[in-house]
Amino acid sequence: MTEEEARALISSVFDGWYTVILRYAWRLGGRMELAEDVVQDAFLQLYAELRSGHLIENPRAWLVIVVRRQTAKQSARNMGLEALENFAALTTAAESPYPEGDALTGLLAVLTKREQEVIFLRMAAMRYREIGKQLGISARAVNTLLARALRKLRAVSGAGRNENSRDESVPIHAPKTLQ
Repeated sequence: MTEEEARALISSVFDGWYTVILRYAWRLGGRMELAEDVVQDAFLQLYAELRSGHLIENPRAWLVIVVRRQTAKQSARNMGLEALENFAALTTAAESPYPEGDALTGLLAVLTKREQEVIFLRMAAMRYREIGKQLGISARAVNTLLARALRKLRAVSGAGRNENSRDESVPIHAPKTLQ
């Protein structure tokens, strides 16, 4: 497709569907600035696809799919960033909503910063791969950090202790399948 044809198609789709697609992205993501960014990127991707010679039979449907995927990715990233911000606020004594010596603060103190980050991101319902991507580590490393953190938290809290508990010196093996 020539540049002129691509511009004409983009212009007609933009004029007729920008507002509809923007509202759709806003409804999915819940924030207008996120929706605007995602829709703008989607139109740029459409233009690039058209210019590279790919045939897109239904540009509106293609845009809706791209917007849905990009909004989901952005929302996951933002959720991870919010979880990290909440984590930072919790671990900063001046901003902590918990009084000094609180049980949560005591539990968090036994964990490394990286273990704390992984715990908070997992609590934010992020998958191992998403956590790994957010922190720049592998999903296997996330699994290991979570296992270590949970072992430490159980040891400190005394949770799950009974006469049938296994010896803490025996290593915990990570499951074969990761989320």
